[in-house]
Amino acid sequence: MNVITKLSDPKIYDHTYMSFACIYRYTMAFTLWNLFEAAILCLNAICILDEDRFLSKIGWSSRTSNVHGFGEAPSAKSQIFNLVHSIRTVARVPLILLNVLTIVLEIIF
Repeated sequence: MNVITKLSDPKIYDHTYMSFACIYRYTMAFTLWNLFEAAILCLNAICILDEDRFLSKIGWSSRTSNVHGFGEAPSAKSQIFNLVHSIRTVARVPLILLNVLTIVLEIIF
């Protein structure tokens, strides 16, 4: 008898316990907390990118000219760089607080 059938066999456990499949679905649930943690991880990844070591190698440094004339649409590359730079500037302090809150809640629960 393998482990899955042994754990889900109603003769072994009382009926009040959940079956192995229900436990598996419960632990693999996609919740708002998981979405919140994924967003924090993505913001952390954006904030730790170093301009000199990483971004300048792919041409996204602040030293490259992103100046466009009036009425010209900026390229996708410059828009992504501006987004990364804005996130790094604006989200620094709130991201520290969110990281501390997440760590405290993970320790408690």
